Amino acid sequence: FKFHYMDIPALVRVRGPRINAAVLHAFAGPTLSIRLNARQQTVFPGEGAFAFERELTEKMRRLDLGLTIGAGAEIGPRMLVDARYTRGFSKVLEELGGAPLSNRGFLITAGVRIF
Repeated sequence: FKFHYMDIPALVRVRGPRINAAVLHAFAGPTLSIRLNARQQTVFPGEGAFAFERELTEKMRRLDLGLTIGAGAEIGPRMLVDARYTRGFSKVLEELGGAPLSNRGFLITAGVRIF
């Protein structure tokens, strides 16, 4: 299965302790995920291999409310690193009679402040 979502988080960030040049922080909050598209792909390997793909976009829920939690560090005046985990509450494939799957994702971000 290949699902593409746009996530809109509303996070509360709490500043933590300073360790050398880094300031730690943690954050959490609800996330609204909007389904952009969804596909099911099945590949049959071996000699004469072929694949079959099915569009699922219209058969799945358009919105999924979830929870995001994470932590990170501001390193010096310009660098930022954080990691977050998002878990959706909806069972996205129930309408298709499939397994009760839910959305979840892990993201690591690194950045440099320009201004």
